[in-house]
Amino acid sequence: MFAAPFIYERKIAFSDTDMAGIVHFSSLLDYVEEAEHSLFFQIGIPPIGAGSLWPRRRLEVDFLAPARFGEQVRIELPLVRIGNSSLTFDFRISNGETLCCRGKWVICHSQIGADGKIHAERIPADYLAIFEKLLV
Repeated sequence: MFAAPFIYERKIAFSDTDMAGIVHFSSLLDYVEEAEHSLFFQIGIPPIGAGSLWPRRRLEVDFLAPARFGEQVRIELPLVRIGNSSLTFDFRISNGETLCCRGKWVICHSQIGADGKIHAERIPADYLAIFEKLLV
């Protein structure tokens, strides 16, 4: 399916920046989530729906350099680990040759139980077969 990490690109909107035109750190994390959802849609797995949810369980991030209004950024999202109920992605966001941030993002396959709470559940076998093809 993918021979390399999943790549997602977007242009930085002014609404994602502060008054100096520098991207707010939380917007960079929104870009990672956009990339994740784009990947899920491409492989035919809904990021939300059919009883499945994929909430974030863990996040590590190093902010290294600013990204600015109007720049094109590249989000690399390699899948590096598959657990019983979780997926671990490394991510990198760059603008040209400059690495703006890098980190790790763990999501957990979950469902809403009868008690109304979110509970982790095993990743379904048909999803596992798809995710295993994406491992870097």
